[in-house]
Amino acid sequence: MLLFNEKDLFTTGSGVLKNFDLPDLGFMLYEGFIPKEDADAYYHHLLHITPWREYQMPMYDKIGIAIVY
Repeated sequence: MLLFNEKDLFTTGSGVLKNFDLPDLGFMLYEGFIPKEDADAYYHHLLHITPWREYQMPMYDKIGIAIVY
């Protein structure tokens, strides 16, 4: 699944594409896609400011844990 149809977005610039071979998951990392300062600000906001909460959710005779905001 691609989030963007624009292919030039990922083929220009100096970013490096890394593919990770994980079971049941397609994961690609585009290094340099977001400048480090912006990425750090997003990370700080998600970690410290977003009001995350955890709750238990029954599913198929088991209890799962969901983390939402």
